[in-house]
Amino acid sequence: MAGPPLDRFLDSLAQAGLESTSAGGTAALVFSASRKLDRSDWLEFGMFLQATLAAARARGVESCCRADLAAFHEVIEAALGFEPNEVVVFAAKLGYTAPGPRVVGPLESGPDIAIFSGFD
Repeated sequence: MAGPPLDRFLDSLAQAGLESTSAGGTAALVFSASRKLDRSDWLEFGMFLQATLAAARARGVESCCRADLAAFHEVIEAALGFEPNEVVVFAAKLGYTAPGPRVVGPLESGPDIAIFSGFD
């Protein structure tokens, strides 16, 4: 998420008592998973997270990771409208640290994997 949706999301976290430990960041990713995952699925989930952040970094986008947000899963789930079978696992703020051209392609939500908000 980015723009006004990100601002609203951060406001809801601040109201719940979570202080932001990172300034800046123009976008955020919140990863959720099905509560039905078994132990072997968590390794694959972690590899997916790592690959996503590595792909961002390869494009000049740095991340500030916040696994501690999982403790605020009820606030996040309500703010983002998650389904009852989902649980928050991880979040990251994203932004460019070096000046230079920004290449942003079209963003499209997949049917079951991603929802993009605020990238109008």
